[in-house]
Amino acid sequence: MIDFDRFVFFGTTPTQWLQAHVNHPTVVNWHDVAFTLIYTSYFIVPFTVAGLWARDRLEFVRFSRRIVTLSAAGLATYIAFPAAPPWMAAGMGLLHGVTRTTGDGWQVIGGRTVDWFDEGQATVNLVAAVPSLHSAFTMLVALFLWPRVRRPLRPLLVLYPLAMGLTLMATGEHYFFDVLLGWMYAGSVMGAWVWWERRRERVTVRGRSRPPRDRLPAADTRSENRAPSHDV
Repeated sequence: MIDFDRFVFFGTTPTQWLQAHVNHPTVVNWHDVAFTLIYTSYFIVPFTVAGLWARDRLEFVRFSRRIVTLSAAGLATYIAFPAAPPWMAAGMGLLHGVTRTTGDGWQVIGGRTVDWFDEGQATVNLVAAVPSLHSAFTMLVALFLWPRVRRPLRPLLVLYPLAMGLTLMATGEHYFFDVLLGWMYAGSVMGAWVWWERRRERVTVRGRSRPPRDRLPAADTRSENRAPSHDV
């Protein structure tokens, strides 16, 4: 992941560049609060979107299929390819100047959320970095809502996964490689389910258009039973 990011970004990783320019070791700035809120939205937005269709079973099932499939794909990848995030790589001496700043914004927001957030981060799988499900879920939300919202709102859908990707790299949580792979996972899951659903709809429509064999119209036998006419 480090080699990929350095190749794409001309010898450095986005995480190192961003933290060198926006991260302050002693001061929590407004963008730290923004990064914290954007990062935390991952735990709320996908399930809120699912709740929008609580009364529309078909749409709820469609979205749920995608969420479950994407989660399973991510879990399978974590098992096959455990990977260290940038902040952990920095602790191993593979990167320099990178720290984990995801929760810094809670210092300004306040409350017990800081403790809960830190406890949660301490209990998760620390080497589940590839792909980034944060970026994958936000992209999935954007793709699913795209045809279902009005055109003026669509730029906001694009901004959400982009803002999440920037947040993940700026806070030391993920490389650009992880973010890009998460977007690709979301696109693949979305495309696969759209194909399957359309194919199933076509099969259903064709099946309905064919009348059952036991209901085929009976042959007209009136001409057979009609008495022959005789010319006088």
